[in-house]
Amino acid sequence: MHLTYPDLVRRLYDLERLAESPLPGERGGCMSSYDRASRYDPKEDKYIDWDANDDGRGIIREEGEWVVAFEQQGPGVIWRTWSAMPDVGRIQIFIDDEHDDKPVVDMPFRDLFDRFQGMPHNFPSITPTLSRGRNCFIPIPYNKYAKIRLGPGWGAYYHFTYTSFPKHTTLPHFDGNFDREACLALAAADRQLSQRGWSALPRSKGDTMETLTVTIKPGKSHTVRELTGNRAITGMRVVPLDLVQDSHHVAQILRELAIQITWDHDKSSSVWAPLGDFFGSVPGIQTYRSLPQGSTDGGGFYSHWFMPFSDRAEIKLVNDGKKEQKLFFTICHRPLEKSAKHMLRFHAKWHRDAFLEKPKTEGREIDWPLLMLDNGPGRFCGVQMHVWNRWKDPKVSSKDWWYGVGGDKSIDWWWGEGDEKFFVDGEKFPSTFGTGSEDYVGYAWAAEPPFPTFDSAYACQPYIELDANGHTSVCRFHVCDDVPFHKSFEAYIEKYKPNDWGSGNKCLYAVVAYWYQKAGGHDAYESVSVKERYLQVKGNSERVGDGVDYDAALFQYRASRVTGANRTASRNSNPGKLNGRCRHFISNRLKMSKPSLSFLTSSNFPLISLPTWNCSDDLQDDRRHLTDDGFHQSSVPSTLARQSGKPSVTSMPLLVCGDQVSDKLSGGRATPQESTKINPLYIVPMVQLMTSGNRDGYFACGGDAITASIDPSKRLLRRASSMSIGIYDELTIRHSPSDIKPTGPVGVEQAFDFGGITSLGCILLWEDNGRRHTMILTKPFPPSAREARWLYLSCLSGIVVLVVFFSHTLWPHFDNHSYDLSGERTGTQTSHTNPYNQDGAIDEEEDEMYYLGSKKNETSESYRLQEMKYAVILPTFSGHMPLAMEFLQSYMCLCTDQSKIDFHVIVSDSNEVVMFQDAMKKLKPCGPTYSIFPTPAMNINGPKPKINIINMFDILPPVFHSMTTGKITGNDTSALLKERGKYQYQTIKKMSAALELDYDYALWLDSEAIAVQPFSMRQTFDAYVKDPTIWRSRMTNDDFMRRLIGAAANVLDRSMDSFGPAFWNLESVEWIFEKNMIKDLVQYVEKVQKQDFWTAWVTHGGPFEVNLLNMHIQARKLETTDSLFTKYRIIETEREMQKYGMAKAVIDAMTGTGLLERGYKLLAVPEIVPNFSSMLRENGQTLFRLDNLDVGPPEAIDRFLLKTPINIICSGAPPLHSWWEERKKSI
Repeated sequence: MHLTYPDLVRRLYDLERLAESPLPGERGGCMSSYDRASRYDPKEDKYIDWDANDDGRGIIREEGEWVVAFEQQGPGVIWRTWSAMPDVGRIQIFIDDEHDDKPVVDMPFRDLFDRFQGMPHNFPSITPTLSRGRNCFIPIPYNKYAKIRLGPGWGAYYHFTYTSFPKHTTLPHFDGNFDREACLALAAADRQLSQRGWSALPRSKGDTMETLTVTIKPGKSHTVRELTGNRAITGMRVVPLDLVQDSHHVAQILRELAIQITWDHDKSSSVWAPLGDFFGSVPGIQTYRSLPQGSTDGGGFYSHWFMPFSDRAEIKLVNDGKKEQKLFFTICHRPLEKSAKHMLRFHAKWHRDAFLEKPKTEGREIDWPLLMLDNGPGRFCGVQMHVWNRWKDPKVSSKDWWYGVGGDKSIDWWWGEGDEKFFVDGEKFPSTFGTGSEDYVGYAWAAEPPFPTFDSAYACQPYIELDANGHTSVCRFHVCDDVPFHKSFEAYIEKYKPNDWGSGNKCLYAVVAYWYQKAGGHDAYESVSVKERYLQVKGNSERVGDGVDYDAALFQYRASRVTGANRTASRNSNPGKLNGRCRHFISNRLKMSKPSLSFLTSSNFPLISLPTWNCSDDLQDDRRHLTDDGFHQSSVPSTLARQSGKPSVTSMPLLVCGDQVSDKLSGGRATPQESTKINPLYIVPMVQLMTSGNRDGYFACGGDAITASIDPSKRLLRRASSMSIGIYDELTIRHSPSDIKPTGPVGVEQAFDFGGITSLGCILLWEDNGRRHTMILTKPFPPSAREARWLYLSCLSGIVVLVVFFSHTLWPHFDNHSYDLSGERTGTQTSHTNPYNQDGAIDEEEDEMYYLGSKKNETSESYRLQEMKYAVILPTFSGHMPLAMEFLQSYMCLCTDQSKIDFHVIVSDSNEVVMFQDAMKKLKPCGPTYSIFPTPAMNINGPKPKINIINMFDILPPVFHSMTTGKITGNDTSALLKERGKYQYQTIKKMSAALELDYDYALWLDSEAIAVQPFSMRQTFDAYVKDPTIWRSRMTNDDFMRRLIGAAANVLDRSMDSFGPAFWNLESVEWIFEKNMIKDLVQYVEKVQKQDFWTAWVTHGGPFEVNLLNMHIQARKLETTDSLFTKYRIIETEREMQKYGMAKAVIDAMTGTGLLERGYKLLAVPEIVPNFSSMLRENGQTLFRLDNLDVGPPEAIDRFLLKTPINIICSGAPPLHSWWEERKKSI
């Protein structure tokens, strides 16, 4: 067999090859730095120090100051090189002559991952960096011999994964260089590995694509499709259609549904797994893209595994749940040219704790079986691993991050120290012996901190809790580096934490293993009952409501009943107790969303009375077995109706306690005629409120403070010592936004008037699996009391304690003023849920945002901000002069402090300087109104703004004079435009001004900018300076965008993947920048590139200024504790969107459509607009780019512009004030 280098590279993405039976003599393995104390004694048949864990320094032997890390006889290929900490020490690779002292590769070890033939790597999918783990999949072939040495200072931890071929195989000679053919092959492979997802399914002649909609009854199995002939399934996509309507129970449904595939005439299935687990999506739907499978495209799963069969294939779906499910299947299959009788069959099996006995009997208790096979030949191709690791918070908080760093941790929480060990064909010592579970996947250092998700062609972490406390889901697929076996195969991974560890902590594994095996080959893994799919931990597997098995530690309840509701509350509780924890809740309150979100009440829903308070706040750690308590199922489905003008329906989990509760629920509403006495009763949400730096949730209601440690993933509040707790999972309450009429300031405390019934209470906002929910706790009061501000806090304490506490502690922290349109402070706060008044016209009053803080701190902060020097930088040219004038007109009439801000206009040449000066003279004085807005008093017929007009030529860096073919003069810079293009030309204007001008913070604008409402420019800057933020968004597969981001990474001399899988800025809000950061960027680039900044910028692709600057900030933020960088927040836009109620399925559907990389396009989706507006508002965003006023319904744009604190907007459409005047006529 002869293989060329392109042949080897093709194996990086060739999934069909995996179905070929391994050749005699073909084997695979991994040489790593595992702890050499672990060994096997053949004389005693005993494993010694099998759990040794000093895995970063193991070597084969020393050669002087060098260490030998890899040594093998040929022929073979090194497929994967991995390291957790490659450093400047050198790597030497010797090929084919073991006596030759001249290496074909001799470079710093880290350059193996960073550079290719002397240039920075540009194979982001072949050499991915995954949460600090460095991976390189560039094949290194050898025919006779290969040795790898590492020199002093090389770093720590390494893997070299390889395949040995039969002796007669000839491979290309590797001399450390890559010819044109090899480079093209690598480039093609990198492209192939980057374009993952269902749409990247390889297609060929003869393919048949079938689509089917399957409805499966509860407790039944259904044959989705039976295929016959000599064929292969090449792709499969599954979309569970009902999950959008039942999003609260996605994780449970996907574990209750199972996929089962049987080949030919086998009596047992070769594929069996819960549906979500098979596709690697656990828990619930977790978006990721790998080469063989993934979860993308608006909630659909895909598989590209190649599945041949010679006679028959049967795909079945099993529904072990209690509800009918509907799924959409797409199956791609084709006839095979050669017989499949001798091809291997695809297998995938799910299990938890199967076959633990074998390693225990051999003294290898640390080894947890991933896969056990004794019926070869075959190929092991990877594993999806679901880890449930839950622990109680330590009593002592750490100094750094969540639980500390390195050895200085407040709790030893890490589950993944375990090494992978693969025993092939009966070998006693594994040919693959790893260094840690995360190292096997391809990342490093436990992904901690800050626990990112990531994906790549072969390794993914689709899900991990924000603090790692709970679910973790990882995948590792072997495509080029599959592990062939001829007789038997055993895969283990060390499990250092037992199922029960510490004091009440849990650590459990569940896996899906993927492999190919000879036709007719049987494996010992059977289907698993639905009860056994849940975690079998004491107290965690419960029978509730209508009899659905529930995994309390893993998924939510599915029962639609109240169960175990409290009958008698403790009479020993303290109704007026106000403890320090409740105060902590108020001091660290959530940033509340405005009433335009879904508040769960209506004028025809009887408000729940709170005349007394009798619930204890002494919560214990024990649980109560929940039993059916006779409550009736709600008849209203848990769906969200979005039809305009119709009441919506919202579902959420609730905690109910009290003396007696309503015995009948009708349509989600308590019906007075059918209700028993309500005395006393309260309802609070059954999830954790996320407070600052504390995992405790605080529920303040009716005069008492209920405090509980709550696990966000468990969704179960721990039982109070003196009361029972009931869970109602589908209480459905109708409401209409028009019912909500706020009468006071928005905050943790709020008064509402619902259809004439005055009620006061708490607003609680929380997040549940990416969804935002709101709960109102209400209490009737006489109408005369509704304006009494102290009653806003009635849920916190008794009256006496409340007055003292509120007067002396909280009241001074509220800003009880708003600003009128002139910027003058007033004495009242106003808040609106609807942008229109009762006559249907746009309400001219604005939303306000309120913060709690120290008066002293505010004073010093205000003084510090007043010392800041702010500037606006507007690059323009003659073609955009009219638009620039429209902006200056709006700026002059609506900005209340224009004279205090430096305004710089950068034009192309001296001719445009004159044009701009003439145009400035034509600006009109401001009248009493500007468009639909009253003009601030100070601007009526006031002075024109002071503008500094700068000729680009005067600030142009010298490098452009020498590197531009045409001549550049003060009167003509068009040669630069012609050679650099408009994007680079505009960036040169912006960056040159940013470097040359004097300011502390500045604002980049485009000519299309316009002021959209009266505003203070200084307040716009102040809001950003207080909380500087970078918004990251998913990077679409657009080549232009990838080039821009790749160019920025090259300028920074960094791997593109070091920034994670998503680094396209949400350009719509990325406008303000800091002078100190610009200086640091320039110094950093010149240091790493060892050349002038602008030379480096030109030679590496000339990226956009925003991408370059923000990527620099993010990278440096992770590398240093310098406050220059640490003060910046990095927001993952898609996750933030989900927090604000924007459905994950909608976001996923936008991926690749161009909607996500620029926020303004999101406004084309009507249901996105109000929540997107809230997201920007709560993150203090006061600038926005809107390139087109036709991106959404006019009403939606009206609402967005008026209900979001947008001060300056960039629009390529006609001037906004003109557009609004036309809109006003139609309102």
